[in-house]
Amino acid sequence: MTKKQLFHVGGMACAACAAHVQQAVAALNGVSDANVNLLAKEMTVAFDPDQVTPDQIRKAVTGLGFTIDDPAPAADPFAEDKKECAALKWRFIFSLIFLLPLTWIAMGSMLGLPQLTALKESPTATALLQFFLLVPILLLNRRFFINGFMRLAKFKPNMDSLIATGAGAGVIYSFIICGKILVDNTPELLHELYFEAAGMILVIVTLGKYHCETDGADTRNCRRGTGRKRDRDPRVRYQIRRNRTAAGRFCRAGGRNHSGRERLL
Repeated sequence: MTKKQLFHVGGMACAACAAHVQQAVAALNGVSDANVNLLAKEMTVAFDPDQVTPDQIRKAVTGLGFTIDDPAPAADPFAEDKKECAALKWRFIFSLIFLLPLTWIAMGSMLGLPQLTALKESPTATALLQFFLLVPILLLNRRFFINGFMRLAKFKPNMDSLIATGAGAGVIYSFIICGKILVDNTPELLHELYFEAAGMILVIVTLGKYHCETDGADTRNCRRGTGRKRDRDPRVRYQIRRNRTAAGRFCRAGGRNHSGRERLL
């Protein structure tokens, strides 16, 4: 007897993550079908309860480094999305606060911006200040490194692995150059530092993740809501108006006549 069950999967960053989860679950004995929806962060599994249990399915997913639980109805269906979007938003803002002075110190002279006299006269102070401004950015965005290197260690790299490798290479190389500056006090080596490049990678990708998460949250919330309650939500009404506008343009261009509301949502 086949049973279907829906799971909520967290921690997926890209299509590669969804593919790894789907392959791991589909490989279990007793699972006849596994379908992962990256946008909805959901997985539907058809399995034989006599051969495999939900706990074994969860173990297969958590073994890859992802989180999995049963979707439970909440008082506020938008609470989880609001929390995640807010976390990404503030992570970006705080990271940007440290990135701006870091970029000014590292690239200000190239752009003709005024520089502090003390920093001009001390390459050691400049290098150390850049490093200390980068540290909060690394701590705020440590999830890229934790998740990325974890996936890399399991030979299942994803987007986080690429970000962690690129930013990590810049940090390690710059740290070595920083050590040489401390020993030789050579101002020419300041151009070999890439602390600001590593920080910019993390900040820009965080901004991209925030926009992706907000767009995905809007779509998920449209799918969750039903009836008049859904139509009263201003974000859902905006999404419906946007979909109707796109559908209207399609119809005027000679396409089939449909409202576009349910089809596009």
